[in-house]
Amino acid sequence: MIMEESILLKLWDMTPLISQLNRSMRLLSIFFHRLYILSAPVLSSRNLI
Repeated sequence: MIMEESILLKLWDMTPLISQLNRSMRLLSIFFHRLYILSAPVLSSRNLI
């Protein structure tokens, strides 16, 4: 990663809005991960994975 980009990202992480966004994205990723775990047996039984 470019140095300037990482500095920008660090600055963005400090803002409440971005941290709120990060939190909601983390919750979304957890949700989709659980959804994938639940649907994986069904998908694999259909040989889609």
